[in-house]
Amino acid sequence: MADPRPLGPPRPRWFWVSVVGVLLGLVVIALRVLTLEANAVQPFAIAVLGALIVTVVLGALAALRIGARMRAAAAAFPTAVLIPIVLGPTTSVASRWLADRSAEPALRVRDSGTAVLAVDAAGIHLLADVRGPVGHVPATAVRLGGLGRTRIGMRESDALLLEVTIDGQTAPLPLVPRRLHGNPLGRLTDAELLEVAARVEGALRGRAVPPGWAY
Repeated sequence: MADPRPLGPPRPRWFWVSVVGVLLGLVVIALRVLTLEANAVQPFAIAVLGALIVTVVLGALAALRIGARMRAAAAAFPTAVLIPIVLGPTTSVASRWLADRSAEPALRVRDSGTAVLAVDAAGIHLLADVRGPVGHVPATAVRLGGLGRTRIGMRESDALLLEVTIDGQTAPLPLVPRRLHGNPLGRLTDAELLEVAARVEGALRGRAVPPGWAY
């Protein structure tokens, strides 16, 4: 597969960028505490602690949900390439188009959150919920369109582009893979995205490729 997008310069090490950001945040909080009067320190500390607890709980719940979906996908499609994806408005709009054209309501996804895509010789299988139905698009309707960009929240992210053709009409389906190992805030590198693209193309063509998700 020829990638239409030239590789750019090496990306910064987002893990250390994240660490520096957290340290700067802690410094700002510490300076704020030092400037408070004694009777205001306790309410401020309680508010900060509460915000940290809520953040940790929400992060843990999100990790549990995506982990449960990955396990369900691995059990249902043991030979498939699994891709945890981050959802955005562009992917959501494309999923609604696919759901309407193919009469597959399970292909519809939200504007935010995560889902899991399983790719094998039968096509693509979409798991948006562990207990919900699985959306399916046959391999004959799917073509790998290379790499591109799409918006997730306030930032643009590199995406794997699938082109899905139904009833003679084709629509792009951008997929932003989510990293599950290492820095959870990091994105896949160019080399990793190209490797995932090659595995997806091989799976759709019925070739033996490493199953699961290694990133």
